[in-house]
Amino acid sequence: MLERLEGENVAMAAFGHDTTGPAGANTDSGGGRSASVAILPPASVRAWQQASQQLAAHTRAMLTTQAPVGRVLDAADQMLLVTDDVRNQLALQQQERIGNQTRWAWSVALLMLACLLGTLGLVLEPVIRLLRRQHVAIVSQSLEYERLAMVAQRTSNAVLITDADMRITWANEAFTRLSGYTLDEVMGLVPGDFLRGEESDPEVVRHLLRAVDRGEPSRGTLQDRRKDGTLHWVDLSIEPLRSGGQVSGFVCVYSDISDLVSTQQALTREREALANTTAQLKEALAVARLGSWSLDLATNHVDWSPETYVLFGRDPQLGPPPREQVAQLYAPEASARLREAAVDAYTEGRAYSLVVRTAGHNPDVRWIRAEGRARYAPDGSIVGLIGTAVDVTESIEREEALRLAQAHAEAANRSKSEFLANMSHEIRTPLTSILGYTDLLRDDVRESGADSEQLAALDTIRRAGEHLLSVINDILDISKIEAGRMAVEAVPVELPAVLLDVESLMRARAEQKGVSLECRLTAPIPVQVHSDPTRLRQVLMNLVGNAVKFTDRGRVLLEAGVEQSDAGPLLVLSVDDTGPGMTEDQVAQLFQAFTQVDSSMTRRHGGTGLGLTISRRLAQLMGGEVELAQTAVGRGSRFEVRLPLRVVDDSPHITQITARRLTPAAVPATVTLRGHILLAEDGEDNQRLIAILLRAAGAEVTIVRNGREALEAIDWARAAGAPFDVLLTDMQMPEMDGYTLARTLRSAGDRIPVIALTAHAMAEDRQRCIDAGCDDYASKPIDRTALLATLARWLPDSPEVFPPIAGSASTDDMAVAAGASDRLVSELADDPDLAGVVRVFALALPDRAAALAAAVRAVDDVEVLRLAHQLKGAAGSYGFPLVSTLARTLEVHTRAADREAQLMVVERLLQLASAAQRSVESSESVAVRA
Repeated sequence: MLERLEGENVAMAAFGHDTTGPAGANTDSGGGRSASVAILPPASVRAWQQASQQLAAHTRAMLTTQAPVGRVLDAADQMLLVTDDVRNQLALQQQERIGNQTRWAWSVALLMLACLLGTLGLVLEPVIRLLRRQHVAIVSQSLEYERLAMVAQRTSNAVLITDADMRITWANEAFTRLSGYTLDEVMGLVPGDFLRGEESDPEVVRHLLRAVDRGEPSRGTLQDRRKDGTLHWVDLSIEPLRSGGQVSGFVCVYSDISDLVSTQQALTREREALANTTAQLKEALAVARLGSWSLDLATNHVDWSPETYVLFGRDPQLGPPPREQVAQLYAPEASARLREAAVDAYTEGRAYSLVVRTAGHNPDVRWIRAEGRARYAPDGSIVGLIGTAVDVTESIEREEALRLAQAHAEAANRSKSEFLANMSHEIRTPLTSILGYTDLLRDDVRESGADSEQLAALDTIRRAGEHLLSVINDILDISKIEAGRMAVEAVPVELPAVLLDVESLMRARAEQKGVSLECRLTAPIPVQVHSDPTRLRQVLMNLVGNAVKFTDRGRVLLEAGVEQSDAGPLLVLSVDDTGPGMTEDQVAQLFQAFTQVDSSMTRRHGGTGLGLTISRRLAQLMGGEVELAQTAVGRGSRFEVRLPLRVVDDSPHITQITARRLTPAAVPATVTLRGHILLAEDGEDNQRLIAILLRAAGAEVTIVRNGREALEAIDWARAAGAPFDVLLTDMQMPEMDGYTLARTLRSAGDRIPVIALTAHAMAEDRQRCIDAGCDDYASKPIDRTALLATLARWLPDSPEVFPPIAGSASTDDMAVAAGASDRLVSELADDPDLAGVVRVFALALPDRAAALAAAVRAVDDVEVLRLAHQLKGAAGSYGFPLVSTLARTLEVHTRAADREAQLMVVERLLQLASAAQRSVESSESVAVRA
């Protein structure tokens, strides 16, 4: 009941009544709501108000005085009945009002429709006709646009359509292919804002923009940027679109012309390069003073380049001279040569290049290199000549000056060489007598039991002669080095033997001064290396000799070791002393020829000042260097020799070097010479000395004083039926020297063996003697052993000379090896590190010698050479240098196919192998007994 009452109150409120106000009161001051209520009958309004008030009164009484609820409910029912009556009346009134409004609206609508139809009859018909005509035009234009769009889509050129503000409204597929952009990506954009590249010509861009502003067609080449950032060149054409006389847009058509632009740029660069080259060529021709010319044989027209006028001192205004006057530009002898060369050129097609003298029209140009060749027509016929003329005056005169300077230098060098040769001869010749007679006198004095003072005097003479010989040798060595005539070899060298040899040779000199001399290793070194033993020993002798000479107390230390470097292993040989040391100024003067660090030392110790210079040059020739490693005043100096280390295959290494002497070179057996020797020598002292030596060896000697007498003696002896077996001749003699003598004999067909004997010691002297026809060479001062051995090789009846087998140098070894002549002891026998391998090698040596002998008897030269080569290296490595020497000798005889000599060497090798085996077995038996 209450819920229904509340609903009715709400309904009444919807009509603008205040359900809480007094009955019949209208609280809405607006006319709308009063009007809606006023349409109800007044009785109905009063009844609804009374019912409402009664319901409110009963409700308050119920709430305040707890009156019965029934009254409230009755009042509410009454209120509902009144409300239903009011609602019904309102509905009837609403229906009536709607019907009246509908009728009024239809009337207005019919009136308006009548007016509209009248208007349409007057206005719409012309509009329709206009629209129909426009539709037809639009359809026609649309078809045209479709056809144009089809063409634009299918063309390979990119097409853009823009509005009047140059904003893109359409693009074809070719644009997408060329630029990488789609239509959606560029719609509404200005093409130049995102397509233009940095290298576009600003002037072209301004031209296109001005044409667009004026609505005019334009065209230009621009650089565009694709979507991926790559650049390309395009040919752009812009056409305006017009509508009603106004620009409504633009059509932009462009194509990729990158290849064309690249070609044009390349042509431009080539054109510029050609222009630069042409300018440079003109400048070069002017600088080089080179002119060119051409001759047309059909017209006899001569054409000259500008530089040709300058060369010949002719005014360009006069033009080139006629063909017949060209010869007058050259000296007479040159004209004839050029005329002949030109005829050959245009008749035979033969090019020419001649250096000729000019006629002097231009005093600055005195020599010209004239070159020319034929010019051919397409059919191969000669139609003219072309050529060049270049000023070579400075070059010719410089070459002439160089030739003169070279001639003077060569003359000076020849004078120097001749002086040194003569000096060598003049010094060595008397030295031959001094040293030779000193040795003879010393032998006689020793045999006669002379006292020690006499022997000491003779030794002093010998040392003085050797010193003088060393001086001349130093001078000759430095001369050979400076002339580039010093040669070094690389052969297997017993490195410990060289070190101990230097130590033994210098020990006596060091002991005389009270200075100790020691040789030791700083690292394991190979026993055998490839080097030049003579030059290596010479370098070490120079360094150790200097150290001993300048050291008054303390010691001199010779050390050897191996170091690694970027270039490979190095053999490092150092000489350290406790001498006076050097200052910085003195160090600056080292290694300078004929210079010593201190003049006071020069006066005190003597010397040429060449030792260090020669040592460094020799080391450099061997691929190494000699350096001052350290020095300090009062603390001595240290010099180091660094050489490339080239180890002989299969060479053992040693870690220490004993202080004992190695097995000394065997003392040569007494050489017996059988034969008649002709000695050609102009010096009486040398005649007497050499004759004594040769006759003591058993030879018969005839002496002559020069080459002329030698020829006479040879003819006389041959006529007498007793020809000479060997000619031993000095090479520098009066009337006829040894060179002329040898050449005369060989030109006459005489094959007598000729041995040159000369004091000339330059490297080329031996070759000069051989070239003259000599067979062998011996130098002065006379080395008795070497001279006798040389003669023995050429005397037919003299036996082959082999040195006897030597035992160990120590007296203990000699005592143990009773009968040492049948035993061969290794130089490394006392080395504890190598004794075992030496023993194995010595015991296997007889088998290796037997294999060699079998190969020799089988005439298997290939096998002989292989076995001999192996034995040569191995024997030296294990301390048997004599076996190594014989193996090398066997190689020589095998290559020469000398079978008898091969058999003799092999027989000797078998003896040595057995001696080496017996030596090892004997030493083992002695050790067992001990």
